[in-house]
Amino acid sequence: MKTILMGLILIHFSGTAFAQLERYEYFDTSGEVTVGTYVKVAENMVPYYLEGISKHGYQL
Repeated sequence: MKTILMGLILIHFSGTAFAQLERYEYFDTSGEVTVGTYVKVAENMVPYYLEGISKHGYQL
């Protein structure tokens, strides 16, 4: 009995979740790609890191 009840609850909530989805309504898609990188730098060494990557020709 519990499995039937749980199944009905699951079907009910999954149906309402799918009903709320609308494809690309709130944002515009484009072909652009954004890449993010995380670099862990030792404490108080950020200026030296930035100076080092600027010497090698990387733009900030």
